[in-house]
Amino acid sequence: MWGVVAPNLEVEIPLGCSNRWSLELEYFGPWFIWERNARASQFQNLGLELRYWLGNRTYHRWLDGWQIGFAAAIGYYDWEWTRHEGYQGEHLNTYVNVGYQYRFGEHWALDLGLGLGAVFTKYRHYYGGSVYPENHLEEWDQHLIWHDTGSLIWPGGAHANISLVYMFNNWPFCSNKKKTK
Repeated sequence: MWGVVAPNLEVEIPLGCSNRWSLELEYFGPWFIWERNARASQFQNLGLELRYWLGNRTYHRWLDGWQIGFAAAIGYYDWEWTRHEGYQGEHLNTYVNVGYQYRFGEHWALDLGLGLGAVFTKYRHYYGGSVYPENHLEEWDQHLIWHDTGSLIWPGGAHANISLVYMFNNWPFCSNKKKTK
């Protein structure tokens, strides 16, 4: 989520010893306000993804290669991109993710993914309170003035990522030796 200035934290653990399944928990939550509270990029998101690792797992290390994931995320947002006008709401995001993770070195990897699905949201459209009156800078956006409420379903691209990954250690409960032919 750095593309929208959203630092994130992810934890992924293998499930079982088959080297086929993993579970990823993701959180991101930028909370930026600038220009005297007149613009905002506030977003909280918590997601869970179940990944199935493809290919012959005998020749792959843990969390390496192609994967397909099934994910869901919930969150809250407040975006005020134009001066004194914005949207607040809650969302549910569900998608199927296809990705590739390339391991280099013992602890580093590059994770690429693209997800298709849908985003469901209920939003509140508002104006900043400093629109009325314009000349009182000390009251700059102290109150939000509700304009309307709505809902939206966005089908299509629901996720994209390019992540630099640091792996703390290998899965300690199973043998993880990369076999060669």
